[in-house]
Amino acid sequence: MLTLGFGGLMEWRGRSRVETMIQPVILEKLAELPESLHTEVLHYIEFLIEKQAKNLSQEQPTKRGGLGIWKYKIWMSDDFDESLEDLKDYM
Repeated sequence: MLTLGFGGLMEWRGRSRVETMIQPVILEKLAELPESLHTEVLHYIEFLIEKQAKNLSQEQPTKRGGLGIWKYKIWMSDDFDESLEDLKDYM
């Protein structure tokens, strides 16, 4: 989360060490750009945020079946429990 602190300093909270280390580089590169490009950078950041939100909303876990999912797909013969003719010699 990006927060604006005292004196206009930006703080990043809840980020990893690598993410924290890259933010000053991003701010340095932004400072090197002419003012006219700052708006384009902002628009690109907003685009990435919208794209990420759209991807997260589309990624829904696949629903697994519940009770009765195999109903009418698997059946057992009525004589399932009866002994087989072929095995009568062994019983």
